[in-house]
Amino acid sequence: MKYYVKLKQNISDMDQVKISIDYSLGGYNNMTGQFNHRGYYLHFTPVKVNQFDNYSSEMTQLFHPKSYKMCICLVNRRSQKKQDELEAILKDNYRKMAELYEEDDKKLYQFVQLLYLGDENDKKS
Repeated sequence: MKYYVKLKQNISDMDQVKISIDYSLGGYNNMTGQFNHRGYYLHFTPVKVNQFDNYSSEMTQLFHPKSYKMCICLVNRRSQKKQDELEAILKDNYRKMAELYEEDDKKLYQFVQLLYLGDENDKKS
């Protein structure tokens, strides 16, 4: 599921932020030189959406400094049930995430950690 939220101020000509959850098989990332874990990732991407009669187009900038990818759940294999759980949390909180995205990156990261990783941190203590 993808959510588009209009930004109060444009970021490099981008007027909306796209918030989505995607599954990644993990492995070595040749672009960044880092290892990605297998799991579900929350993406924040500034976009410009153009609406036309029968379709819409989406424009974004590669390597935009305000594009974020956060690992929210490590898994051994893809599960529709798990994805539905994560997307339900996103559905209830995507507007708050968009506000924090514009205001403060650190607060956004803390909010996402609390939402998605809060239970796991409680179990470890």
